[in-house]
Amino acid sequence: MKILTKKGFTLVETIVAIVIAIIVIVAVSAFLIFGLNIMGNTVNHADNQQVADMASDFIRDQLQYAKSIEVVTSSSMELPTPSSGQALLYIGTSDATSLAKEGYVFYKRASDSNPARNVFGSDFYGQTKIALDYKATVQATDLKKVVDINVLTYRDEKQVYRVKHAFKLVNSEEGDSPTSFSESLHSNETYYLLIEE
Repeated sequence: MKILTKKGFTLVETIVAIVIAIIVIVAVSAFLIFGLNIMGNTVNHADNQQVADMASDFIRDQLQYAKSIEVVTSSSMELPTPSSGQALLYIGTSDATSLAKEGYVFYKRASDSNPARNVFGSDFYGQTKIALDYKATVQATDLKKVVDINVLTYRDEKQVYRVKHAFKLVNSEEGDSPTSFSESLHSNETYYLLIEE
């Protein structure tokens, strides 16, 4: 008579091993998915921050060295043509034909024969849109206009980032503005800035 030796796994041992393997795989995949979500959120935040930083730097550079800035609110959404020595800066729709509360930065000098240009190109913004808060006051000490700008970035109609700059107009003449002056426009209004260069 032969004695059979038992080799291999029983059905119960195999099922227990499979269940343990599934639990380990689910736990590891949960950590991987969590890590990928964190990485995606970080990339989106960095994109929003880069758009706001670059847009605010461009707007600040154009405004800071202006001789004067005229803010024109517009309910008609029609854009003017800047006169000689002027430039037009506004937040507009992707086709550059009209103003928008949220959109892209457009700029046009009077000397440009082309229409206003999207400063960074549509691909730069991705899914991000920007808005601009503008406030100007005159300091009584030196009668220089002080400008505060806030550039806000939006994604899916939700504000996700904000950059603030405050600066004096470098090239404005003393006494150009009255001693008591203040104007403030917010991102929920449509307006454009006429810049005297």
